[in-house]
Amino acid sequence: MQKREGIRVEVRSQQEGKGWTPMPRECASLTSHNFKTFMIGGMSSDTIKEIVEAEIFGDQVIWKRTPYSSLEQIQGRQCHSTVLYQGKMYVFGGCFMFNPKRQVRECTNQVLEFDGPEAKVQIVKCKGISVGSRKNHSAACFKGSMIVYGGQSENNLLLSDMLVFHLDTFEWVKIQLKQNNIMPPFVQGGVCSVIPPR
Repeated sequence: MQKREGIRVEVRSQQEGKGWTPMPRECASLTSHNFKTFMIGGMSSDTIKEIVEAEIFGDQVIWKRTPYSSLEQIQGRQCHSTVLYQGKMYVFGGCFMFNPKRQVRECTNQVLEFDGPEAKVQIVKCKGISVGSRKNHSAACFKGSMIVYGGQSENNLLLSDMLVFHLDTFEWVKIQLKQNNIMPPFVQGGVCSVIPPR
């Protein structure tokens, strides 16, 4: 057990407790809904396309796989974002495995919709402006829209644009920031939240 700034964090090895645990990974997304936490994607020895969920009972964490079906080919991804809206999760962007022919880790601008009760994932058909592929961006949901900021292109270009994806109409628009309000780009580790005006 580790203690840091009054927060209790319990670290358990894979041998402790009972039941299945997901493989170690990095750069997955975590999203909570109905007292469950969903972990989507990430990177281990390969990019991961599975969705797993965790329920916390006291000091126990119970993991289980979340099977889903799709009419499209869904690739594993990492460094993406996930937001929750009206009971569905929307995964945006991220990157796939390193492409040895192109010598890049390919990024995507796909939006995936995960419908948990129906156990279905689909690629959203988007409209509006053309949005560049990216990874390591941040995203938050506000009043039916996903707000996306920054990130990194597959050519390692740092991005400082701010985008809005309307989740009711699946339309992308760009927010034009005033010159003195442009924020610096970040590569990873950034978070995004929306604070409504008072």
